[in-house]
Amino acid sequence: MKTPVKIILGAGMLIHYLLLSFINIDTTLDCIVNNKGILLVEMEQSTYQPIKKKLDLVLGKTDYRFNDYLNYYLAYTGTETGYGFFAPNVPTSYKLVFEYTLRNKQKITMIPQINSHELGLRLCNYYESIGKTDIEILRNSLIRFMMQEQMKGLENVVSAKAIFGLVLTPSLHHYTQSKNNVYQFMYAYEYHIQNK
Repeated sequence: MKTPVKIILGAGMLIHYLLLSFINIDTTLDCIVNNKGILLVEMEQSTYQPIKKKLDLVLGKTDYRFNDYLNYYLAYTGTETGYGFFAPNVPTSYKLVFEYTLRNKQKITMIPQINSHELGLRLCNYYESIGKTDIEILRNSLIRFMMQEQMKGLENVVSAKAIFGLVLTPSLHHYTQSKNNVYQFMYAYEYHIQNK
């Protein structure tokens, strides 16, 4: 192989890995600032902003002519996913709670039960599908399907309520003060059950 070709290939690999490093630094700083991870570090927004502007400049997120080409390259190579390039996606944590009302006015609160690690992974992906969809009818159908599966062992159910929310990662300060989880309400659905 001729030397100029080796230089061009070496330069291309160097640029690719530099872009990958910049995106990983950007992702890490974003996690620290927004408390999205379990890192025992907190950073002020004002400290992060100058670094973020420089990274945006390098990654073509500003109004430069090569912006579209760079974004296409990053998407095509999978580089824009940051750490997802090396590791599996860790889905956001969600929680789904069902409240069933029986004919005798008794209320039963349940969460979907899992009995294997594989089923737990599928449930996480199912929750992520519910949480990330913008289509109301699809979201309602996914929750209704889960509710119908959940209530198979129950009798005399007259109504059901499903509450879906996001499990928030606590900030370092909140975690040291309290071990309780923090939830953010997202959706609630009520269903009238017609018993046969």
